[in-house]
Amino acid sequence: MKSARLMMLGVALTMAGCGSSSGGSGGTPGGGGGAGFTAPSGSLGGTAFTATGAIGIAYTPAVCTIGGTVGATMLQVLFTNVPNLCSAYLAVGQCSDKANLVAVNAGVQRYKPGGATTALTAGTYPLTLTTPAADANGNYTQTFIGYMKTNVTCVDAAAAVTTTAGSLTISTISATRVTGSLTATFSDGGSYSGPFDVPICADSTSICTMMNGCTGTPACVP
Repeated sequence: MKSARLMMLGVALTMAGCGSSSGGSGGTPGGGGGAGFTAPSGSLGGTAFTATGAIGIAYTPAVCTIGGTVGATMLQVLFTNVPNLCSAYLAVGQCSDKANLVAVNAGVQRYKPGGATTALTAGTYPLTLTTPAADANGNYTQTFIGYMKTNVTCVDAAAAVTTTAGSLTISTISATRVTGSLTATFSDGGSYSGPFDVPICADSTSICTMMNGCTGTPACVP
């Protein structure tokens, strides 16, 4: 889906030296990877939003070739108005857009130029608003939070909205679920916050494929 693709584009731009970008609690059963979930809640573009589908996607650390050698890994969580979200996410694919989509996407990526990076662990990851600095081991960590609202032709009404503040907290990560909390404030006055507990959606797309991005005009999937 487009939200994941835009997040990865921001990461790739940062890695190329172009700077960074950024794309109440409530429980909702069903709709993830065939399991129940708990999602944050809030208001997007002046309209209350309660997710009907939510998933986590964890990418295994790998060493990629993107203008050089870089180790990368990523964890993202996606909260949308699409039930049975894992199946829909895999069907739409990373390089297509989804019509009539409302989605909040948050993720953390770690990368290391020139070698393998370390896996993401539990912790609080503040929204990245400036170019990240390397840690003592040469790893860069970058956090993205954003939302989108597409119409029937996949035009995003929130394309100009930025995320002004926020953080993603990862409490637990397993092969089947990720738990934590999210807080986000948007430039249009909206906000989205609260705890989450979502199923992992097993996506076979590698982190290297994600980092290499998409080509051509994306299809608009009904």
